[in-house]
Amino acid sequence: MESIGADMARIITGLTKALQEAGRADETARSIATRAAHAGLAGIAQNMAHVYQVTEQVRADINAATDEASNVVTSAAGVPSKTTPPQTVAALSALDASLAALHGNLGAILGELSKARQAAITVLRGGRPGPMLAALDAVRATLTTTVGIVNRTRQDVTAAVAQATSLGDPGGGFAAGRATADLTADEQTRIRPMLPVTEGWTRVDAKDTPSHVRDAAADFKPRFDKDPRETVVIYDGDKHVSGGRRQYQTMADDLDSGRILRPDGRPYPHVPDHFVVHPEMRVAATMRKRNLTDAEIVVDNTMCGSRGFDRDDALTCENYLPGAMPVNSRMTVWVTVDGGRTFHRKTIIGTGTLIRR
Repeated sequence: MESIGADMARIITGLTKALQEAGRADETARSIATRAAHAGLAGIAQNMAHVYQVTEQVRADINAATDEASNVVTSAAGVPSKTTPPQTVAALSALDASLAALHGNLGAILGELSKARQAAITVLRGGRPGPMLAALDAVRATLTTTVGIVNRTRQDVTAAVAQATSLGDPGGGFAAGRATADLTADEQTRIRPMLPVTEGWTRVDAKDTPSHVRDAAADFKPRFDKDPRETVVIYDGDKHVSGGRRQYQTMADDLDSGRILRPDGRPYPHVPDHFVVHPEMRVAATMRKRNLTDAEIVVDNTMCGSRGFDRDDALTCENYLPGAMPVNSRMTVWVTVDGGRTFHRKTIIGTGTLIRR
């Protein structure tokens, strides 16, 4: 519990720093809008007003997250050092639920920052967006680091739950035998960059995961930072491996490349390989072909675009998978990077925006 308490102190420090940086970003946006108005650039001034409305909301949300983190500290302090294993597990589970809520809220704030950044690029194109982008990036960097600490804290909580469970079950059990704690400290550190940080992902312990999902992940191995292995997706009992561009090229023929944009805003001349080499996208193609409304996949990786190091990349499954799925269809995605010890779950709703009509 001492390490958990220390991490919570770091989280609050990070949020305090992010709040200060968000204040500077807000001031920068308002300053640009004011200068534009004085220069007679009413359009820029009006559009920058939208940017600082977002930064103002970000400040309010970070304030709320700081209060939320303080409540988590109180919960952590309330976990007694001497109690029965079931009581310890109950207290730690409540703590983990609070951390999960905090994680989700920070992910939402990062999403708002990405929107503000894209809006600033659009509004200030041809001008000098550097100061505004630098201010927003400072907030994002601090929050991303803080999300990493939240993830680490949740792993520590998971390990503590596993330890308490094993004490209460001398014969062991799934939770005790498959706990993150059986990874070395170095392995746990190397796994952290792979964890999802974007909005909508819910962490689920293996013991709380449906048995068919655990069975699908039975052969998965831990995936560390910069792991070169192909991604494996289990769908409908079959294994799908990333790659195979030529083999699957025609699966994307029903997508409109004109709606898939490069980072500079220009459309692609043809559907990028991303839409056939990523197995999640091939499952979406199967849904389109068979007119399926529901699918469930288990992945031995995290979805591209959901992690701190690639969340701002343009061409990712996180950004484009909904558009490649039939309208109002649902894909439940279970991802794991620690060999099935813990999972993250997200249900993606199809929008069909990339499908040719």
